[in-house]
Amino acid sequence: MIATKVTYQVYFDELEAECLETLRLLNAIKKDHLTADQKEDFLGELSVSISSLRIKTELLEKDLENLDEVIL
Repeated sequence: MIATKVTYQVYFDELEAECLETLRLLNAIKKDHLTADQKEDFLGELSVSISSLRIKTELLEKDLENLDEVIL
């Protein structure tokens, strides 16, 4: 696959958004006033976010390994 500068910008934007979402969830879980149900909900969302990060980083890593030249 030939990736373009725009393709990488999309990858980076999506990765940044998912990182920010993960941080938001981590901060939310740290709050003392959460009920058990709220914590469970946040942990479920965090699991999804972490899975999404893993997938996005794996795809980006594969693409970067096949990159012939720096196009950023």
